[in-house]
Amino acid sequence: MGVAPNRRIRASARAQNIEASASMALDARAKALKAAGQPIISFGVGEPDFPTPAPIKQAADRGAQICCLQEIFFGPYFCAEQTTRWYDTTEPVPDGPTIKLMMDVAKKHRMVLIVPIYEVDLPGVYYNTAAVIDETGTYLGKYRKHHIPHCHPGFWEKFYFTPGNLGYPV
Repeated sequence: MGVAPNRRIRASARAQNIEASASMALDARAKALKAAGQPIISFGVGEPDFPTPAPIKQAADRGAQICCLQEIFFGPYFCAEQTTRWYDTTEPVPDGPTIKLMMDVAKKHRMVLIVPIYEVDLPGVYYNTAAVIDETGTYLGKYRKHHIPHCHPGFWEKFYFTPGNLGYPV
């Protein structure tokens, strides 16, 4: 026999509360890191001299020459909700701390990196951007996503992103 409906509802409510608490913790962490001029990314196990996100290190250890990170890789896919709190996770490209750190990571591992990030261009103008960094750690350019979905369920991207305006430069 299945789980009683009221038990499913309570379990679902608990899961939502846990997710909301984790999201609020990420919010606070992002604000603190941004205020300190630090990258807003979570690192796994890294080297002593500076940290390397675990997936990049694993790719490098396996001989990868190019590593494409997932869309807005440093946190959850927040477009399932519409709240301005995620604006605090934006950074300029290429001068923000995350891209600068990833330039060092690319150089250290001699690997090309495609780094998707939530970019701020001007106050209130935000893009879903992918920075391209070569194996020497040189920033080559960026692509700003053109097609911005805004549909049910859970793709409220136009609330967060302006359509790209750079064409296809990289």
